[in-house]
Order: sequence, then C-alpha cells, then structure tokens
Amino acid sequence: MKTDQLIHWDDAEAKVRAGRVKEAGYDASCEAPRGPQFLRGLRAHSPVAVLMDLSWLPSQGRDLAVAIRHQSDKRTGVPPRAPLR
Repeated sequence: MKTDQLIHWDDAEAKVRAGRVKEAGYDASCEAPRGPQFLRGLRAHSPVAVLMDLSWLPSQGRDLAVAIRHQSDKRTGVPPRAPLR
C-alpha cells in the first residue's frame, strides 16, 4: 500500500502532524530529511504525495521542494502538491 510522505524538520512535531494527516483518513509516514539518502528513499519508495510542513525552516523546505520537483520530472513520478499548513 502506498502512503504519503510528510516532511517536517522537527521529529516531535512531525509525529503530531502525521497523526493529524491520519485522522483525516490518509496514510502518511513522517521523516525529517537528513542528507541525500532522503531523496534516494523517495525514489525507491515513490509515495503517492509529498506533504511538506513549512512552519520550520521554510527556505530549506522550498529548496527541498525544488529538488523533489526536479527529481519527479525524471525519476520518482511523485506529483507536486501544495504545502501543508
């Protein structure tokens, strides 16, 4: 079963946000992006959607979104989505 990937820079808040996503009826895994292995993991697991919380480090979130979007054009097939607020 494919899941959504929730990205948040703080592990404790990520779990809270993932709980809210699950309460809304979606299956989401959460992970703080830590280096290039995170992007490799996205390619390998190809989530249905990537949900990015921009409440922490929004400029890094923007940069990561650009990297994911660039990869999705070529390799992942992950469709771009609006940021999670």
